[in-house]
This record gives sequence, structure tokens and C-alpha cells, in this order.
Amino acid sequence: DLIQWTHTNIDFTKLPADSVLNWQEVGCVWAPETVWDEEAQRLMIHFTTREGTGRNIICWAYVNDDFTELTSQPKLLFEAPGREYNVIDSDIIKVGETYHLFYCSHKKGARPIQHAVSQKLTGPYEADGHYCLEDDRLCAVGADFLFYVEKTECDTDGKDGKTENFGYVHG
Repeated sequence: DLIQWTHTNIDFTKLPADSVLNWQEVGCVWAPETVWDEEAQRLMIHFTTREGTGRNIICWAYVNDDFTELTSQPKLLFEAPGREYNVIDSDIIKVGETYHLFYCSHKKGARPIQHAVSQKLTGPYEADGHYCLEDDRLCAVGADFLFYVEKTECDTDGKDGKTENFGYVHG
């Protein structure tokens, strides 16, 4: 229903501390995206977060069908090596059997939109060195697909010829 909207607040500070974060000290949680996990047959949310004022990382968790509560403890999806810089604003696309994670890197001197790959939706993801080309708007990832960043929309053309659209929040 696009007329009758509802929302739910999830208090991440109530989550138990774990190896990812001390959730009681979470500084922020934002830029949520959802993707269907074919293997688990569940909706997965991935989001940017950080502990206190530390470096931003990307985490994931499963949510219930009503999208009103987490059904799993958040887990790390991707982080910069040694958390040396921030990584934020993720989008995931599956092409063939490979998952492609696009994220915004705050690494000094790096192009802002970076790319990592995994054979599993939940990772681990490995950065592969592919990134946006010179004009920050045209991005090539191998021979698999090309996408164009225009405001908040990216059009992706996979090997099978299907076009998939996704929003890139801070593209």
C-alpha cells in the first residue's frame, strides 16, 4: 500500500555486544538496503553503522516478513582493511553466481564508488580493485556489466541481457 505508510524503530543499542561492535555504543545506523536471500529464503537488510565515532562499516541481518524486527544478530558484511577508512552506502547485485557489492569508500585519493565480490550474499566480500572511471559517473566492472550513476539511480546490464535497477544513496 503506497498510501498508508507505517514505520518501525529498531533500537540497536539493545543488542548484545559481539565481535562486530559493542552495540550499546553504536554511533549511528543508516542507509539500509534490502535484498532477498535465495539460499535462506529470507529478506536481508544491509546497512552502514559504526561504534561511537569510529570508522563506518557495513553490516547485515535478517528481518521478519513485516520488516518490523531483526531476526538475527547483525554480522559484518564489509569493512576497510584494518578499518583504516570509512565504507558506507552499500548496494548488492547478483550476476550469474557472483554477488557484486558496490559501496562508497572514504579512502584518501580513491574513487568514491568501489566494488567487491563474493560467491555468497552474506560474504565474505573481497574488494577487487574495480572502481568508477574518470568522470565518477560511468562505472565498468569487468566485462559483466556497466552502470551509469545519475543522481540516485544506477542501471545495470548483466551478461544475460536483463536490466536491473537499483538506487545508490550517495552516488
